[in-house]
Amino acid sequence: MNNILLSAGLVLLLSAGCTPSLPFQFHQGSRADGIVSFQQPLTLLDYPKPNYQDLQSQAKRLCKNWGYEDASLLTSDPTATEDEITAMAMLGAECIERDLLGVCETQAFRLTYQCTDPK
Repeated sequence: MNNILLSAGLVLLLSAGCTPSLPFQFHQGSRADGIVSFQQPLTLLDYPKPNYQDLQSQAKRLCKNWGYEDASLLTSDPTATEDEITAMAMLGAECIERDLLGVCETQAFRLTYQCTDPK
């Protein structure tokens, strides 16, 4: 009986790790501040794989609608690689869903862009 429960738990754990992550979505923005933010909900077994080029073009498009020419990713280290930026952003991920015991089940992984070069 214990082997069946252990096997079922292992299958559940492995299959949960194979589920695809949800895509990045527009989270919030401020025309006055020139800020655009995207988020991706992640379970504890997910790791974000942002397409930085796609997010950059989405941010640039939104910023152009607000009268800016471009957008740049806000990061504390402008020389950081994409993997380093992802790791730093994971440290700041916010819990958006908890289970009944208060354990975080879903985090919001966010990337923020600053609109640049106002027209």
